[in-house]
Amino acid sequence: MNLLVRCALVILLLSAGAARGGEEPDGTQFPHQVIAVDGPELLRIRYCGVPVQVRLANLQLKGGQEESECLKYLKDLLRPGTLIRIEIEPDLAGDTAPPPAQVFAGSTHVNLEMVKRGLVVSDGRSRKFGTAMQNAQLEAMNKKAGVWADADKTPERAAPSVAAARPAAAPAPPAAAAAQPVSETAPPGYSGQVVADLSSREYHFPGSRYASNIRPGARIEYKSPDEAERAGKVPSPFSFPERAKALADKGSAHGSGAGSSTTVESARKALAEALTFMQEARRVSKTNNALANDNYKKAAKLLTEHLDRVIPIADADPNNRDLQKLTEDLATNLYSCKKYQTL
Repeated sequence: MNLLVRCALVILLLSAGAARGGEEPDGTQFPHQVIAVDGPELLRIRYCGVPVQVRLANLQLKGGQEESECLKYLKDLLRPGTLIRIEIEPDLAGDTAPPPAQVFAGSTHVNLEMVKRGLVVSDGRSRKFGTAMQNAQLEAMNKKAGVWADADKTPERAAPSVAAARPAAAPAPPAAAAAQPVSETAPPGYSGQVVADLSSREYHFPGSRYASNIRPGARIEYKSPDEAERAGKVPSPFSFPERAKALADKGSAHGSGAGSSTTVESARKALAEALTFMQEARRVSKTNNALANDNYKKAAKLLTEHLDRVIPIADADPNNRDLQKLTEDLATNLYSCKKYQTL
């Protein structure tokens, strides 16, 4: 199953089962009760009577004292029994568990507040809250709050030890490899960590000079090239020349031309038609269940057919938000059709 489809299903499963017809699921309108804080970024909540664990989205922990402060802040704010609202991050859901979520306690956006206090670093991957997160991070950096307190300090030179003060028997020969050459290109088949700048579309191999020039406050780390691309980044042609060429070739094959435009436009029309069937199904569901199911089946057929055609185009153009949104809408409404057919 395509990643975007899986993301959409996770959103629906954790957003209180709304998503009726064309309504976009929004977990912020459904309260959930906190059971416990399981870690500096993990919560356990009670959803429809069932314990569910969620992870605070878009945050990078820095370990040490800051991680302890994160845990203390969450435990003080989100005591057992506290009512919160959540909003799943569709771009980050993927196959991960527990699912990443924005958490709201009353008027407090918990993820944003943690960034503002300097308890964590924003990874910049939230489509909806990315700008707010970045502004909060800049505020924390300017105030030198939390993890940014020592950002401008230069480590003090250690005092020479007694052994170091003794004259050396002979001068050490200069190290031939004192300055290791910078590795600009990732090894073939590399699938490890990559880094990117918040303000750039490209991700880089950690050993390259491009990676070393990224400011600490703007640095985002991804576990793999695949994760970076799911977040909307593209491979740097300097660090990943083969991968960048393959993505460009794929985009040329699927992301342009009259055929692609026609497919996308056809999918938009199919979505509108499917929503009409779903609206009619909702209207008659209380009086004629068979007719309602028939309308849901017609909508599902349209959505399935066009989703299969749009997915390759969307995969080839991960930074096209309109196209990604269209794919998500097709997937979420298809799930709704399958769900409500059983009524």
